[in-house]
Amino acid sequence: MAQRKGRLGGLDLWRREVTTRKVQAYYRREHGDNPVLLQGPSDVDALIDALLAGGPSENLASLHSMERPLMPAGVPDHELLVGVDAGPQVGVLAFMDDGNYASLDPSKGRGEVSYSIMGNATEFPENSEISIALVRQAVNEFLSSGGQRPTCVQWQEPELW
Repeated sequence: MAQRKGRLGGLDLWRREVTTRKVQAYYRREHGDNPVLLQGPSDVDALIDALLAGGPSENLASLHSMERPLMPAGVPDHELLVGVDAGPQVGVLAFMDDGNYASLDPSKGRGEVSYSIMGNATEFPENSEISIALVRQAVNEFLSSGGQRPTCVQWQEPELW
């Protein structure tokens, strides 16, 4: 949030400029033409909670910041994949722009894991699962940064992906 100093009748005033960041989320078939709009932490929580309740065929979402430019073909120049697994209470992240990155927790892992968006599975590399709390934090950072790769997460560059 930026602050600007102004003057009114000899008095110094501080005016806050509120910037509303927006992210489009796709995770159900009906979102193809009507994505869910994330504008704040409560929207992020609602997204994660919906994914947790979605079951194994709908536990992954594709996010695009509306703050970043579109490529000449009219598609976003980036993507953040967000997955959660209600059983072990873990999740995954993948970020794509100039490179491909997956979240990393070197201390644990179930091997390669699979998360699904609208019934389509995506495999994630070993040690890519992180806590759901960290997933929430990362999505909030993605939203507040205007679509940049979250810095609160360790990342790995998968060999094949």
